[in-house]
Amino acid sequence: MNKKSSRAKTVPVRRSIGGLSSYLADKPGEQVSNVTRLCFNENLYGPSPAAVKAIVQSALNVHFYPDPGGWELREALQRRHGIPPEQIILGNGSDGLISLIAFTFIDPGDEVLFCEPTFSIYKSSTLIAMGTPKGLPLDDAYRFDLEGLRDAVGPKTKLLYICNPNNPTGTVLAPGDIETFLKALPEGILVVLDEAYVDFMDLDKIPPVLSWIQKGYPVISLRTFSKVYGLAGMRIGYAMASEEVIQALYKVREPFCVSTMAIQAALGALSDTEHYRKVTRAVREERKRLQAELTQRGLKVIPSQANFIFVEFASESDEICRRLTEYGVLIRCSQSWGMPHWARITIGTPQANQALLGALDSVLGDMAR
Repeated sequence: MNKKSSRAKTVPVRRSIGGLSSYLADKPGEQVSNVTRLCFNENLYGPSPAAVKAIVQSALNVHFYPDPGGWELREALQRRHGIPPEQIILGNGSDGLISLIAFTFIDPGDEVLFCEPTFSIYKSSTLIAMGTPKGLPLDDAYRFDLEGLRDAVGPKTKLLYICNPNNPTGTVLAPGDIETFLKALPEGILVVLDEAYVDFMDLDKIPPVLSWIQKGYPVISLRTFSKVYGLAGMRIGYAMASEEVIQALYKVREPFCVSTMAIQAALGALSDTEHYRKVTRAVREERKRLQAELTQRGLKVIPSQANFIFVEFASESDEICRRLTEYGVLIRCSQSWGMPHWARITIGTPQANQALLGALDSVLGDMAR
């Protein structure tokens, strides 16, 4: 029988990750069985049938390595956006690209700016890369505060994130305000414009990021197939920027970080423009309806341009979330964002949204007694 060593075991992890916590969700069975899942900003309409067919067909070739450059998909994205393939890079979802950006551009001690609350990976990837994250408050309209960010730029600032629409608030910035901000930035600062939810925006609010890239502004546009295309489980996203920025990213990127099935799924999704129109139209319609329904119930709702909405309750959202779970409805409470009365709710199908409203009526009614 082996005796347990009395010597304490230490794991020599990097000092930069000492304050981080892991991202662990509930067990898969608890997430997907008999629940209305409105907590992860997923596309409840699902992927295009063309994408599913492509996934099945590509399974026959998974014994081969994928094309490390993903040229077929990058050429399809060129047709979609009108930007050369040399200015596009594929990644393992937006998360993977954010980490790639951090390891490509951040030196120890470099400062990275963003506003909070927002997507937590901006901060964690900066810390892992031994940079210094600096989160500023959102403005009074729950948007990224461009004036505050501009004033915070210092000699150590290297990167700056703008989430538009912002996660979790769903708010957007006026395109003209963003361009004015870009023009005023000093040399040597990259702006990462995270546009994961851009496809759900009203057309007149979408910023012309690709034209800014072609004008020479130091912008990286982040996009994903997880949201509007319904391929969250495939883990595939892409970034668009100047050729110089993309080539720098390729020096750090793992050669086979995007699978064959993910690439083929994305190609299938891009080919089905009717499914894309169906999803974006349905989400915009349901967003309008759900915002109105929640407002009628006396809740504060931030006007959203994403596939989720940010809602304030009279009670702490942790308790609301717990009680909704008893009715089989999952939403995202916002204790981790430092806003304990707020919650983020994914916009689902009409049936899912009705299930939410019915459960919420029961919960709020019970709590009012």
